[in-house]
Amino acid sequence: MRKMKRPKISVCVPVYNAEKYLGECLESLVRQTLKEIEIVCVDDGSSDGSPKILDSYAKKYRNIKVIHQKNAGLGGARDAGIENASGEYIGFVDADDVVDEKMYEVLYNLAIAHSTEIAYCNLDLFPEPVRTKKRIWFNPYVGKVDGDFLYRNTQPTNKIFSRELFGRLGARFGRNDSVCITLMIEANGLCSTDEVLYHYRVGHASMSNAFKIDDFADTVKSISEIREYVRNKKEADADLMEYFDFLMIDAVIKILAVAIVNNDKSVYVEFRKQFGNYGGRCNKYCKKMFVMDYGRLKSFAMMNILPKSYYLSKLLIDIVLRKKLR
Repeated sequence: MRKMKRPKISVCVPVYNAEKYLGECLESLVRQTLKEIEIVCVDDGSSDGSPKILDSYAKKYRNIKVIHQKNAGLGGARDAGIENASGEYIGFVDADDVVDEKMYEVLYNLAIAHSTEIAYCNLDLFPEPVRTKKRIWFNPYVGKVDGDFLYRNTQPTNKIFSRELFGRLGARFGRNDSVCITLMIEANGLCSTDEVLYHYRVGHASMSNAFKIDDFADTVKSISEIREYVRNKKEADADLMEYFDFLMIDAVIKILAVAIVNNDKSVYVEFRKQFGNYGGRCNKYCKKMFVMDYGRLKSFAMMNILPKSYYLSKLLIDIVLRKKLR
């Protein structure tokens, strides 16, 4: 059998009980116009038919590698993919999403042409119509990594990252996506295309949209570490610091909301203390992003009621916040 050349891109696919959509995802990957591609699928302890589907594809396509492991969560599955990737660049696809057949050829050529460590594309949401503003889902790179650029632009799934970048930083996902912030800040160059090449499935439960207190708590810890990392740099960026303060506030607010939904007052009390530590209502990104996402009324409730009153928030949570946790 002819040995495949070193892949230009390794695509890591974390899989957990995804049999309903997994075939559609894998078909979009095996049809890629970029031929020097490796597909690393990590079965994260699935109990449905996903392992069988993965093994059948691996038998049919020699560029598909399957790893079966005990459940480690989304970040742990992505990290296993990184450890087993051999490509020049690494990309990530959720097992319920699909990609355009030319996505990785476009991104690879873009990265090589601009000599960048990260290249990314626009994305859309399917199959349900989603009321959202396009600009908050895709921010083109225009030469500065600031808060406006980073907001909603740090999901890993519409990007490719230099394998060297992961190695240089020792970066891994762990339990959340915030590692992407570090990667984008430290990358030797970024580039983007506004072509819609990644299709993100909405309207159902998946590995990347199930919310737990522990996940948000890990996000708080991770953002805090990145915040301190930027603060300790010789020329700390004030705008980025304010953005990280916003991310901390955002995560804390979501923890408070989930705690209320779960009737967990002790967690609510524990994290409410942190709300005022990061500028709160004075933070420009809170004012801007919350209103843009939730509207003025819901933003007011999030900033002024949720952190102050457990019982009043409990009365309001279903109609004001629950549908907006994401």
